[in-house]
Amino acid sequence: MKLFWNILALFLCSLSGYSQVPGNYQMVWNDEFDGTSLDAEKWAACPAWNRQGGSYWEADNMSLNGAGKLTLEVTESHDSVLCGAIRTRNLFDQKYGYFEVRCKL
Repeated sequence: MKLFWNILALFLCSLSGYSQVPGNYQMVWNDEFDGTSLDAEKWAACPAWNRQGGSYWEADNMSLNGAGKLTLEVTESHDSVLCGAIRTRNLFDQKYGYFEVRCKL
């Protein structure tokens, strides 16, 4: 029953004005990934990094198709999981505000 109420609450919020960007917010940063390489002023590939659980960030597991699609892949190699990842560290940092992303998993 609790799941029903949670789903109902999310549905009602999506119908209300709460899901809309407030009129006084201004976009300060965005990227549409429309090139064939990362915009180095906004993004950096994550360095090789041992993550928890035996997985690693891997720069080669990231690609752009030139038409607005960024792909981050997960592969296996020699009993390790390699994850594509990008970040904005030291390029853009924001603690508060409205954040929006469009992605498929």
